[in-house]
Amino acid sequence: MNETLKLAITLMVISVFSAAALAVVYEKTYPIIQANKVGKLNNALKEVLPAEHYEEFKLDVVNAERSFKAFDKDDNQTGLIVLSPAPGFQSVIKVLIGIDTKTKTVTNIKILEHLETPGLGSRIEEPDFLGQFKQQGLEKQDFDAITGATISSKAVIDSVKETANEIIKLIEEGKI
Repeated sequence: MNETLKLAITLMVISVFSAAALAVVYEKTYPIIQANKVGKLNNALKEVLPAEHYEEFKLDVVNAERSFKAFDKDDNQTGLIVLSPAPGFQSVIKVLIGIDTKTKTVTNIKILEHLETPGLGSRIEEPDFLGQFKQQGLEKQDFDAITGATISSKAVIDSVKETANEIIKLIEEGKI
């Protein structure tokens, strides 16, 4: 009985110490992690649709998790950027889609997050795949999927087409 109590107390002390250590590490690293996420998003916004500054706003379309308006140096709106989640093979793929409001074209896309299979589904980040969306009007309907990563690449293609079509429709109706 005495030996069991001694082991239980030892286990409890180790558990409390470990929990406290994890809490301290979390408190110290959380602001850094958040700052890195903001920096990554800001860099991605500039890559998808270069602009002087961006303003987040609420966009009521099916595939919009977050939305941003892009402005030039004269404070004229030049485009929209939408973060669109797409159900991939193993995870949700978060696609950042830039749309020029004047030409109604997709300026560029960027994959922000995914947990797709390394070497297969992760190929959605390759320049050859992403490049086919750059400066494209949506009259181009035959985007190429990636062999061996059909589900992941089709998820990205469908997300870009659906989101961009919805936004362009809203632009044409004067709602944006």
